[in-house]
Amino acid sequence: MDYALSTGTLIGSAGTGKISGASRDDLAEAAAVAVTSKDQAGKVYELGGTVWTKADLAAAVSQLTGKPLVYQDLPVGAYVQALTGSGLPRFLAEIIADAGFATTATGTPTALTCRVFWDGRARR
Repeated sequence: MDYALSTGTLIGSAGTGKISGASRDDLAEAAAVAVTSKDQAGKVYELGGTVWTKADLAAAVSQLTGKPLVYQDLPVGAYVQALTGSGLPRFLAEIIADAGFATTATGTPTALTCRVFWDGRARR
């Protein structure tokens, strides 16, 4: 984020795809409650938090820091090139760029789906 703030631009390949933000602690607590509560067999819960876009993230960071920051969406290939240019190995840059692009596929948040089986085990 330091580099983005120094240039005023947060780059990515997420388009207007939405991301569901929830902490691991919140997800773990919800899953623990689901698998340890009675009468949960066969129930399905989709866990997630408030949805946001990369543009929303840039606006929030800008507001919190008082520094101008905008989101610039790039084609996946250009984002990979920018990431490798900053020193990331190509394989890692491709994973990161592809993950950003994946948010644009449905435009809906990705949620952890927790299915509770009769014996109390949770599977993802």
